[in-house]
Order: sequence, then structure tokens, then C-alpha cells
Amino acid sequence: AVGRACVPGAPRRGVVMLLAARLLAYAAAGVVAQALRWWLDSSAWLQPLWTIAQVVLVGLGLWLVLRGELPPSLQLWAERLRRPRAPQVHKVHLPGELKAATLGLLWPLLPCGLLHAALALAVLASGPAEAAGMMAAFAATSSVGLVAGGLLWRRIGAGSQAGGAGAI
Repeated sequence: AVGRACVPGAPRRGVVMLLAARLLAYAAAGVVAQALRWWLDSSAWLQPLWTIAQVVLVGLGLWLVLRGELPPSLQLWAERLRRPRAPQVHKVHLPGELKAATLGLLWPLLPCGLLHAALALAVLASGPAEAAGMMAAFAATSSVGLVAGGLLWRRIGAGSQAGGAGAI
């Protein structure tokens, strides 16, 4: 669906650009995760800070489980973030393939538990090349689901537009 929206005249080209850029971005994310691991391992002064951050996050998790709400200070901060602001939308004019590739490059920034689990495994790899390979394999195998999901979505949408129930 994204590839078709980015390149209406040639949807396959858009999908290929999106998935290729996504694969490159995932591999780069694996390298970055591996670099962060090396930095944390080689910087002894960061280890106490990392431990403090983990304790704070466990404490926050326990607070959320026991109270079912954010601590008051975080609640105020979250409310400030939710206040409406004047929208600052800037339309970007790019060729279709470049739009699709840009979306693919930004894909690792999405909040996805499965992606973060794959990154956690990439951190355990023996080096940056292995981490990049692991993330590229994850991107390639999960691309099958993205393409199949898009095809299924089109089929369901076409069935419901034709007056059918959209059954598969």
C-alpha cells in the first residue's frame, strides 16, 4: 500500500525501494546497537549510570503495576506534551521512489516490540558485521509479511468495494 501510494504508476518499484531501504536501515541499526554495546562495555564510568537507569525503570514498572497510573511528576510532563500546538506541517516534494526509500530508511524508528527484540539479539552478536547480518535477515524475513499483508489488504478492500463482504 505504501509503495503504491508513493509511486502510483509503478507500485512494484516503490515497494522494492521501500523494502531495500528498510533492509539497509535495519542493518545499520544493528551496527549502531553493536557500537553502543562496545561503548558501554569499554567505558567503565557508564556502567554505574546504566545500572541506575535500569533500577529507575524497574521502579517505574513496579509503580505502574501497583498504582495503574504514572507518577504525578511524569503525569504533569505527559500532560504538557499533549497540549495542542500550532501544526507545523511542511509538505515535502520528492520523487515517488525517493519517498518510498525515505520511509524505508525511517522504518527502524517505529516503536515495534519485535524490532526491539531483534535489536537486543543483534547486540549479542560477536561483532558489527554479524549484527548487521542478523538485522538484514530479520528485515528480509519480515518483508514477506509486509508484502503478503499488503496483498491481503488489497484483496479485502477490493472485495468490500465490489459489494462483497471482503472475505478471503
